[in-house]
Amino acid sequence: MKNVTDLFSSRLKKLRGNKNQADVAKEIGISRGALSYYESGERKPDINVLLIICWEFLILQPSLQRRKTSQTVSDYQKPRLISY
Repeated sequence: MKNVTDLFSSRLKKLRGNKNQADVAKEIGISRGALSYYESGERKPDINVLLIICWEFLILQPSLQRRKTSQTVSDYQKPRLISY
């Protein structure tokens, strides 16, 4: 039985698909090394990075960690940052 970290890392790799780590890391706003650590299960992202990953891949956060298949959200929009 896999633990949550193993499930997260394997699903993150699957979501990345054929894109290389450098491109995906740039889209998310993290280093390629950090993405590599997350995919290998050596480190876990903090909540902010986890939410950004969800926004990038348009998925619900709990589905990255549950045992069921990831669900996409077709009508989801990324939040816009408001500067003051």
